[in-house]
Amino acid sequence: MDENVLKEISGRIKNGGLACADAFDIAASLGVSPKQVGEAADSRDVSLTACQLGLFGHSPDKKIVQPRQTSDRKLMDAIRDASGENGLDCAEAWKIAERFGIPKLKLAHICEGAGVKFRRCQLGAF
Repeated sequence: MDENVLKEISGRIKNGGLACADAFDIAASLGVSPKQVGEAADSRDVSLTACQLGLFGHSPDKKIVQPRQTSDRKLMDAIRDASGENGLDCAEAWKIAERFGIPKLKLAHICEGAGVKFRRCQLGAF
């Protein structure tokens, strides 16, 4: 386990957990993958919190994503095109949100409304 990653994690723990955004900041600043940061956190029993897609780590209900509809056909086509049989990868969701200029959480709400599930968290949480 990379000691620099562990040191950065320990400096960012709040209420016993490491926020998703902080994990990505650590990965970018140290030039490692987000998954490496997630694995390092897991190795120290540090929970991942505040998922940027609203799927886990939010109090009090853990998951804050709620179903929403959109009339944007291009957005829905992009979501469907990127979704496999088992759902939409977290990384692909982020790319779609960036391409359409919408917050990640808003994209998650729309996916939830369309019945699209997420898979392959970039941090390894699911």
